[in-house]
Amino acid sequence: MFFYHRTLSHALSITGALIGNFLDGKKEDIIVSTGRILKLLRFELDDTGPVIQTLTSVDTYDIIISLAKFRNKDEARDWIVIAADSGNTTIFNVNAEKMEFESVIYHHFIVQIPKRLPIEHLAVDSQGRAIFSESNLQDKFKDKISRTLPVHHMAVDTKGRAVFIAAMEELKQIWFPFGSGRLLKILEDVDKKTLIYDIAFVDINSENIVIAYLATAYEELHAGLKYEIKKRRKPSLIFANVDSDEVTKIGKMECLDYANSLISVPGERGVLVCAEDSIAFYSMDSSTIIRCSIPKRIMDPKAGVIFVCSTKCSRNLFQNPNQKDESSSFFPSTQNSIYYLAQTEQGDIFRIQLVVNEFGVNEIVLKYFITLPVASALCTFESGFLFVASEFGNHYVYNIADIENRARVHPSFSSALPKGKPFLFMHRSLTITPVAEIQSLSPIMHMEFEPLASMRYRLCLAMGRASLSALKISKVEQDVTYQNRAKIEKERDEIPVRMWIIESTLSISEESEMLIVVSFEDSTSVYSLDGTSEYIMQKIESTPFAEKTNTLGCAKTGEDAIIQVCPKGVCLITDKKNKLIHRTEEKDAIEECAMNKKSLVIAFENKQLKHHEIDKDGRVMKSKIPRRLINGPVTCMLLSDKSESDQLLAVGVSIPPVKTSDSKVMASVNEVHLFNIGLSEIKLLCMLKVENSPYSFLFMNGESNLLSLLVGCEKGRLLTLAVEKTAEAEGTIKHELKISNTETIGSEAVQLLHVPVLTNAEIGYGILAVSNHPWFKESLVGDFFQLKSDISPCICIIPKSENIATILEDQLRIFILEDLQPKLPVTFSLEYTPKKFAVDSYTGNIFIIETDNNSYTEETKEKKEIEFRMHVEAAKSQQRTNLPPLENIPKSWASLLRAINLTGVNAREVFKIPFDQNEAALSLCYFQQGGDDLLLVGVAKGFKIETVCCKEASIYTYKILEDGETISFLHKTEIKSAPLAMCCYDGNVLIGIGRKLALYCVAPESLELKLLCEKKDCVSNSVTAIYPVDRRILVSDSKFGLSYLMYVPSDKSLYLLQEDVFPAEVTAACILRDNKMVRATKSRDIFIVELGTLKDRDMSKVINDDEPPFTLSKEELLGCFHVGEVVTSMQIFNTFPNEPDTVVYTTLSGSIGGLSLLPWEKDAKKFNNLYETMLKLAPIIDKKRNTFPFSPNVWFRSRHYKRKISTKLERMRRDSMLSFQF
Repeated sequence: MFFYHRTLSHALSITGALIGNFLDGKKEDIIVSTGRILKLLRFELDDTGPVIQTLTSVDTYDIIISLAKFRNKDEARDWIVIAADSGNTTIFNVNAEKMEFESVIYHHFIVQIPKRLPIEHLAVDSQGRAIFSESNLQDKFKDKISRTLPVHHMAVDTKGRAVFIAAMEELKQIWFPFGSGRLLKILEDVDKKTLIYDIAFVDINSENIVIAYLATAYEELHAGLKYEIKKRRKPSLIFANVDSDEVTKIGKMECLDYANSLISVPGERGVLVCAEDSIAFYSMDSSTIIRCSIPKRIMDPKAGVIFVCSTKCSRNLFQNPNQKDESSSFFPSTQNSIYYLAQTEQGDIFRIQLVVNEFGVNEIVLKYFITLPVASALCTFESGFLFVASEFGNHYVYNIADIENRARVHPSFSSALPKGKPFLFMHRSLTITPVAEIQSLSPIMHMEFEPLASMRYRLCLAMGRASLSALKISKVEQDVTYQNRAKIEKERDEIPVRMWIIESTLSISEESEMLIVVSFEDSTSVYSLDGTSEYIMQKIESTPFAEKTNTLGCAKTGEDAIIQVCPKGVCLITDKKNKLIHRTEEKDAIEECAMNKKSLVIAFENKQLKHHEIDKDGRVMKSKIPRRLINGPVTCMLLSDKSESDQLLAVGVSIPPVKTSDSKVMASVNEVHLFNIGLSEIKLLCMLKVENSPYSFLFMNGESNLLSLLVGCEKGRLLTLAVEKTAEAEGTIKHELKISNTETIGSEAVQLLHVPVLTNAEIGYGILAVSNHPWFKESLVGDFFQLKSDISPCICIIPKSENIATILEDQLRIFILEDLQPKLPVTFSLEYTPKKFAVDSYTGNIFIIETDNNSYTEETKEKKEIEFRMHVEAAKSQQRTNLPPLENIPKSWASLLRAINLTGVNAREVFKIPFDQNEAALSLCYFQQGGDDLLLVGVAKGFKIETVCCKEASIYTYKILEDGETISFLHKTEIKSAPLAMCCYDGNVLIGIGRKLALYCVAPESLELKLLCEKKDCVSNSVTAIYPVDRRILVSDSKFGLSYLMYVPSDKSLYLLQEDVFPAEVTAACILRDNKMVRATKSRDIFIVELGTLKDRDMSKVINDDEPPFTLSKEELLGCFHVGEVVTSMQIFNTFPNEPDTVVYTTLSGSIGGLSLLPWEKDAKKFNNLYETMLKLAPIIDKKRNTFPFSPNVWFRSRHYKRKISTKLERMRRDSMLSFQF
């Protein structure tokens, strides 16, 4: 089994961003990391407007964790440092001439320590205690091996002297000289039982290097496989002096608050410490701490606030920085200030001003700036623009001047203000239009690939977070509508070369309406085609056609006359007879032909053109026009549709290369000749030499009704020739061919066809060009766009219809081109984060549940706003005694059920049902029961994500009425735990309720849910997904592997066959044919497994009655593929029945990919040999080049590979990886 992997849409979620002079010292560029891809972007203001373009990118095959920059002494360019999760740390620059990344230093870190802290499973409970729990694989394979610590934090000396990287458990320092470009020394500073939160350099204005980092110690309490921090401690700020030999601690200060990050302050011998509800400046020379509270929203003053990202700004970016703020008497007026922009986890951006005097930093001033989506990185341009790399969603560039103009009305808050009540401010909604934008689909929460009401497959994506969420619906990559297909019967393994579909005559077939004439290399076959909507095709065994030779042209010229042009002559078929009206000699065979209603022109191998007339009855008559000599073999011909005396004839000529007398080989000559067929001669109007041999022609009317000629050539070239007329002095007209446009649409010869197109119930015409792929454009002056369907050059139009026929391999496919204009995806905005949705293909309805934590419902928002207005008005009138106190409604879960209908290109909301405050909609199931459309929604009240517990849980049952236009609530079924998964199963419903799986049936009359059976403790943690496969039921666990269950109808019981099946932590899966399954895990891998099969158990040896009557065979791992991103949704897709499976998946980072099954072994072996060759050459290439070093992709770089759980299993994985093409 071989699969071919393709990335349909790359991830655009930016995890890190930097702005600097990476190419030269004049222009600023942006370095961004999108998972494992590193990109160099440039933001420019050109004549058309602001634009962001990608200059270069590279796939590192590693997950980039940290990103930093520095500038070496006496250099104008910046250097970049990246650290990956595999332990690879690289320092590189950008080669402006080659436009590529060049590696300077590359090092791989492996920490030789036992796994005392599994960092992958770090969690903090509500009391602030950190819980560390080992994974399931660790329990099975207790091999105390070393592991690679991912780099979580990184700090770079601005002078380029050293780079510090810090994991959560270990601190390292890299010391290097740039002259030799090699690693000089590595120092380690390990604090046992210490967690590191952040790290930063301290600028002390000297040659010494000082580093500061936040750390906290913990106490170990070994209890099985668990480590616990008994008490939440405030971290300590540690200053350390670094030289070439050792790391020496020079100071330690206890933080006043629970801090999370550090910000370097240039030249002030200290750092800014960002903590909960405050920001403070800590100096290494003084015990005085300058602390300022972070302002809170006036609508939510009890919520905690913390800064999540920041960037340093130049004071020149702000207008009138010396002007005193009228709204605050404490706002300083000084030029010695350092500015930052910092964003809270609520999205509020504040301008931080550090006021500096001769003694150092003496004041911190915060001013509310704007509210934007939470960013993973903020960057400012010297030109006055702010780049916001959002955590989820699109990325934007804003003009800082526009933001500051709206921020003037907001007050400033200073550290010099009296301590006491918290600072409050009123945040404003985003009303500023961004200057530029980078589109991103991140995060994709759920995906469905279903045909909607138009019976076309659409890719539906539920994406985004909170109020920026949306449902995006795009057309599937299939632009033609197939009507039918039929198999072509052939006597030998021949390839169809040409095809004509003509109206049938009574002399050939009285029943069929159409005839299909298919020309192979050495034969011709005739088929009958029923003109109904089903297009039934049958081969006609006995016809008057010349079937033992290939056909060059065929057309119906009269009511009962058909002309067939063969290499040996021209045949006229009438009255079930084949009359040879023109016989050729062996040395004078026919090469090409062209005909219309009035004329037939044939080209002979002896380089001659002969003209024949066609009368009203379709008879071929002799012409008075003499033969015309040409200078080479004819490759293609076309007659214009004009029936007057002056008809245009286009002829393609290709003269092969010949040897001259001095043994030199002359290049082949390719020409396009344009003739005029008059009353007495075939007159050459003009000719043009072209680069490639002509293959097909098409006459079109261009601008100003001028005639144009499209020429499809070999090697995928497409020429547009303009026929220009010039009047000469003697009254004659001179014609000239000029190339007006040249395009390349493939590597094979181009076949051209003028085709009908259905647009808004009207018939238009366009140009279809077929090379390796089909291309289409509506007019001569338009642009080609590629059609995603397969269309071969053997193509023609069915008469008296808008249908087109093509032959692919041994199948005749009939399709129509319908509304082929490229359309933008349909986007429908949502209120909360989408969780799941279901599609009703018949009505085009999409039922979606939206859920957000730490949110208010619309009803609660209105209530809070009314209370707030009452207290504000009372405060103004000083009448506070009669007012009730503000009701304390904590933010909790907010959910709703929404139905969206898609008809054509428009989406509308059908209905919306909100749930109560603190109710979380967790699962959804849409199914039909006895003609009724039912919708089940699993809801949990007071749901806790950490423990998967809730106060109450229930299943809401709805009935869809009036073709999806209305909905009716039926009943509410109480359950005891959170319903995280639902699935239809043989007319019933499987529901995952906590750790158990329950099977419910729907009562026929009342439509109530009734419990049939349940299986408790079928998983170790909680059921997150259900995948039924015939009698087997696979259940996914949130932390561990899958479990096999089986339902026995006779016993009405669920039996557990096997639990905790490898791999663990499955995030998405789908069932393939032939008992196979695709699974994606949290380790960012995709597995292909062959499922275990059921076997009868010998019941005579069964002691326990609870044992199932079947046993399960062991699964077999067929292959694995490292995606590098967490897959959130996966679905199988087939364009036609009995075709190979294609698995489409989406990831949390916003990428879309596919795994296609390769049914042909020869293609799979070809890809496999190519991949093995690339693997052998990879080490040699890496040694010879200085570009960016890659991690060997053959290594299975998930944590399962690092732990080396089994030598046999690892060898199987490594070998099976060759079945996947990267």
